[in-house]
Amino acid sequence: MKMPVLYICFNKMKNKKIKIISIIITLVLIFSIILFIKNKPDGIIRNPDVVRNVNIANREMVQVQFFWEYNGTKYNDALNILKDEYAKLSQSDIDKMKQTRFDNWLKLTTEQSKKVNDENI
Repeated sequence: MKMPVLYICFNKMKNKKIKIISIIITLVLIFSIILFIKNKPDGIIRNPDVVRNVNIANREMVQVQFFWEYNGTKYNDALNILKDEYAKLSQSDIDKMKQTRFDNWLKLTTEQSKKVNDENI
């Protein structure tokens, strides 16, 4: 029966203090990695939105600017929503709108990159 690598490493250590410290450090690292993966499941870094009132074509609107980053590429966009309509929306509705815009942009840029790469081959 095979023993886990960490168990073998810790078992060979003679000094109990070093063994305890090593186990704690290992657990902290594992916990940190799990938290990192859990909080960033899609690889998108979402920066705080900028929400402000604007007047576009003589209409009172709310502008929600959002700034995301994906694989080192920055994505900046804004939703311009009529003030009355904005008041009816939940944060979940706004998040879905932002995600849809981002997904469409990502799909477009990914397909375009594949076309360019296929043409160069």
